[in-house]
Amino acid sequence: MITQYASADEGLVGFEWTFTNSDLVKNFRNTPVNPDLPALPGRGLIDQIDVSSNVINSLQNSSISQASNAWIEEIKKDCPSCLFEGRKVHTPDGFWFQITMDQTVLEVITEPMTHKQLLKRSEILDRLVWKAAKRVNLVPHKRLGGGHLHLDIETNFKGDRKLFRNFVVDLVNRPELFMGGFGLNYFNAPPLSFYGSKALKSFSKIISNFDKKENISVSDLMVSINEFYETLSHPVTPTPDAKFQALNFKHFDFGTLEIRGVRPQINVEHAERLVKIFQARIKVLKKQKTLIKVRVPDLSKSYRTTRENGYRFYSHNLTAKQILKSVEAYALDAGLEHDFYNNFVTEELIENLKLEAKTKKASRYKSAGSCGAFL
Repeated sequence: MITQYASADEGLVGFEWTFTNSDLVKNFRNTPVNPDLPALPGRGLIDQIDVSSNVINSLQNSSISQASNAWIEEIKKDCPSCLFEGRKVHTPDGFWFQITMDQTVLEVITEPMTHKQLLKRSEILDRLVWKAAKRVNLVPHKRLGGGHLHLDIETNFKGDRKLFRNFVVDLVNRPELFMGGFGLNYFNAPPLSFYGSKALKSFSKIISNFDKKENISVSDLMVSINEFYETLSHPVTPTPDAKFQALNFKHFDFGTLEIRGVRPQINVEHAERLVKIFQARIKVLKKQKTLIKVRVPDLSKSYRTTRENGYRFYSHNLTAKQILKSVEAYALDAGLEHDFYNNFVTEELIENLKLEAKTKKASRYKSAGSCGAFL
């Protein structure tokens, strides 16, 4: 059960909760784009760069559709008073969520809600989402699909240009959060640090220009950053889509900032902690009178990715202890306890912390797992 903490100012947040199993991942990976090609290990949509949504939809296999239908049936058993529109579920209190199909995961998209509303709905969400999914062999993967959050800019930042700017710079300055802290997926959500000194200077200029010109709106800033991302060469894959970053600014038309660099949430408390930590940080930054300096470390030569037998491996030269300290500092700076988020860091970080404690020396941070394109 979620513990009630002192609530931050209530802003709306939309979630993407993802669930999968080994069969769904295997079926996706062995689906060739060209039907004349054999379904070899590591060959299929995972290696394609120009996969359109139409192609993905046309290749949705029966297993993922069957899994979503089975999940819906479990929800109906648990909530006979819920209303259903296909895979869209309306709970008795008027809240809705929808199950959609992605390449290797089933994704739950939620109606935007406040931290207070999430707390109030924690029991029913835990029961209808996580527990019902588990009964049909669907669980959050440690990485696949991600656990993206969408912060509504209007209700979270309330037109405060400096606050939004400081929140973004504060996160960009802390790449460790997306290198095993909140998440670990250099393919789906790499930190800006990986792009090198030239890119970091360009980002700094965008922020500096925003600081100098008060007529530049938050939306304008998001457009500028998104256009900047579109000029970059992704550090892991040549995908042209600018959304594949730890922070996605592409939704400026919808008025949301997407935080992509977080792992799939393992339970409703995990989701609650994420909302709490980001909104608590916003609350603290409201009181800051000065601009946070852009101090993004250049880690372009500090990480590497490799592919072996269709699996993607990530490594960097930071220790697990350094990653954990960054998570603790972010929570502490937000006015929370230093270990507020420690139970929900990535599995890879937990494993490497144990390894470092055992060996009593820094070890290269390495993780392995199936990682699909466009997740």
